[in-house]
This record gives sequence, structure tokens and C-alpha cells, in this order.
Amino acid sequence: MHLVVAPVLSSFWTDLARALAFHAGWWSVGTWLALVAAFATSAVMMIKARTDLIVGAVLVSGPIATVVVFGLLKQFADQDPGCTYDCEGRLLLFGPAGGTLIGWGIGLMGGALWRSAKRDPR
Repeated sequence: MHLVVAPVLSSFWTDLARALAFHAGWWSVGTWLALVAAFATSAVMMIKARTDLIVGAVLVSGPIATVVVFGLLKQFADQDPGCTYDCEGRLLLFGPAGGTLIGWGIGLMGGALWRSAKRDPR
């Protein structure tokens, strides 16, 4: 049973990610812009951070920014306003929100690696 369900779920999420990243028109552009902006912001903040307080702020800012982006998109750019069940248009809102989270994560890891390499001059 698990062998049948896992590929189906994997295929669904893979197809959804591919559609949001490449085949959703301006929503795809928003996804990539959100990813690049979140990456650049988090990587630069991690590299330039002078105190652990700033590093901690960068650590928690990504998930908060993702929720804020999704909330703003839901408020102002919802494809199915008033929809309560089976709202396929709302899947597009996950593109920029997911791009924000992914970009933040990559920027956080890249900035942390840069900081550790700069700190340890071996």
C-alpha cells in the first residue's frame, strides 16, 4: 500500500512545484522574484550580522515573512474570493510564499557557511 501511495504523492507535489515555478505565468515570475529577494536578503544579513541577536532575527524572519506574503496575497490577489471548499485558484498563492521560504532557507545556509568560513581561516 505504501509503495503505491508514496509515488502518487511525490508526483503530485513535484507536478505542483513544476507548474508553480514554470507554467503559471506572472505567478511564476512572482515565485522567482520572491525566491531571489529572500535569498539575497537572508544571505547578506547573515554575512553582515555583527551580533547573535541579528542572526537569531534572520533565523525566525523567513517563516514569518512566508506567512505574511501568503496573507497579503490571500487578501489582495485571491483567485477565488469567498471560496470555502476545493479552491484551486488558491494554489497559486503558494508559489510566491514557497519561493520566499525556499530562498530564505538557501540564503540562511549560504550565509551561515560564509560566516563560518570567514570565522575559521584554515
